[in-house]
Amino acid sequence: MMPNFRFPLIVFSLLVLAVVLLLPIWMEDSSGAGVIESLWFRYLSGGAAVLGLVTVIWVGSLLLRRGLSWVKILTATMVLLLSLACLDMAAYARWPLDVPWLRATASAVATLWLFAFVFMIVRWLLGRGGGTLGVAQLVIDESIRRREAIIVLGLLLLLLPTLPFVLGADDQPLRHRIQSFLSFSLTSLSFVVSVLTIFLACGTLSREITDRQVLINAVKPLARWRYFLGKWFGVTAVSGMLLVVFSTGIFTAATLYLPSLPAANEFDARAIETEVLVARKSHWPRPETAFEDGVNQTLSRWVEGNSRRIEELGELAASKEGRVQLTREQMFKLGVERARKELLVRAKSEWLNILPLESETYIFDGLDTLRQTLPSSPSAAKLNPSDHLQLRYDLRGTGPITRSRVRLELKVFPFRTNVELVMGKAQTFSIPPWFIGEDGRLKLEIRNALAEQQPVRFVANNGPELLYPAGSFLGNFSRVVLFLWIQMAFLAMLGLTAASFINLPVATIFSLTIWMLASGSNFLYESADLISLQAHDHQPSGEEGATEEEPAFIVRTIAYLLGGPLRQYSIHDPIGELTRGRIFPSSDLFTAFFWIFIVWTGGLAVIGALIYSRRELANAES
Repeated sequence: MMPNFRFPLIVFSLLVLAVVLLLPIWMEDSSGAGVIESLWFRYLSGGAAVLGLVTVIWVGSLLLRRGLSWVKILTATMVLLLSLACLDMAAYARWPLDVPWLRATASAVATLWLFAFVFMIVRWLLGRGGGTLGVAQLVIDESIRRREAIIVLGLLLLLLPTLPFVLGADDQPLRHRIQSFLSFSLTSLSFVVSVLTIFLACGTLSREITDRQVLINAVKPLARWRYFLGKWFGVTAVSGMLLVVFSTGIFTAATLYLPSLPAANEFDARAIETEVLVARKSHWPRPETAFEDGVNQTLSRWVEGNSRRIEELGELAASKEGRVQLTREQMFKLGVERARKELLVRAKSEWLNILPLESETYIFDGLDTLRQTLPSSPSAAKLNPSDHLQLRYDLRGTGPITRSRVRLELKVFPFRTNVELVMGKAQTFSIPPWFIGEDGRLKLEIRNALAEQQPVRFVANNGPELLYPAGSFLGNFSRVVLFLWIQMAFLAMLGLTAASFINLPVATIFSLTIWMLASGSNFLYESADLISLQAHDHQPSGEEGATEEEPAFIVRTIAYLLGGPLRQYSIHDPIGELTRGRIFPSSDLFTAFFWIFIVWTGGLAVIGALIYSRRELANAES
């Protein structure tokens, strides 16, 4: 008889909890009494909380016995949230929205409701079509009943909604807390959804083959390749729903909740708008005089008056390259090329180093478009803080004298100012856009102001960095999420293709291995380049040198073979760019779309569909 009363009991519990939560607002408006702190209200809240928790336990037992249902899940979560709010009011006599853990719970419930709404919309849309889309609908229905999907959904609901309230210490600058939240939440979301996508893709096809259920589906008037494609649509739809729902929560927390918290100081508050929640483009300078001009002049003097030095460099280069029996003319030519490379390295090193009481000039070209789009004078328009150009510089001391701070003189023509630089810490300097010249050029001169200071050197190999607005944070965030979905589409097709010819455990391990190789492919490729460079620089002449080169050659070849083909998967760092306030350009997104989605995913689709279409399903191993 009890199941007949479950709906009235749930509705009654919701009404009681809602009335108890709204009662302080109504009574405060009329009498002004401290209702929440009164003893009778605390007893009332405790009773309502007990009623709600009993209802949640009962509904939970029904879920375990009779299977999952969106109506039961959403109702139980709402009753649980209201019960916890009443329980907190009864215990501590405080308003629930002032409690961080209750706000986090409310965020998790709101995220779950949003996911349910998106799930039902996507399911309804897929149900409008037949054939391939009907298979996709069956896949998403199956996924919500899978144990791994429920675990992942619960993990994301437990982790991501609570991060804005617990991540970062209170004494940490607010801009750093927002950056940490964006980096950790998006990286965690990408990792968890990637693993789930592989498990779903391998399981949805492999289990049907193993359980012989695919024999029933094979007699339906649907081509096998369309059935295979429908499976991919379904898995990518589940991954897309998870990405959209949870990234929406991440974006909301990063742009609405976290910026509303108190900042450390005025600079911290301004940096959130100008350095974090923006999409900026980097621009690197050139020297006032091209390196090649100075190198050519020095090289001409060497050729005329120091030919012996050129010959020594030629002999050294020939020895490292293992070249013998060169004529004097060939040796001299080789020495000239070696000298040119060394002089270019020295010239750039001197340009990046600033000696005491000396200065270096850095020219930023190609800013014509920026000059036209941003205000060209202080009176042209009201300038938003995010419209300022940001000069970012990170210097380190290079001399025997060590100081924690140095004084620099910055001259952005025609403006001049003195700044105190904290060594070992990147700093920014705002530049109004009307400092850009009519020729689209910005000229910067940096002077090491005091004689007693040590020489300083830029950490970046390109000198100071100029950052300027190039889009909205929402657009940048959307491109990052779309890039993550492109990766999920590839992983879904990878898992389905593997499951089309091998059993579930092997297919899962194979797909996870390829995914890990793809994630680390750029690191492997760059390591191979480094090994190649080091082996070239340290290779001695003669046969003994060739023997010592063999281990490096083997390691380098393996790194190239493993990292090269999959490098496009990890060559971009969209989450890192977003966290640092850099733009993830559409060109990089289109490149990833072409290689990862069109070439790799499309190629795997052809291979997987062919294998699945020609496989003898009746003889498949169980």
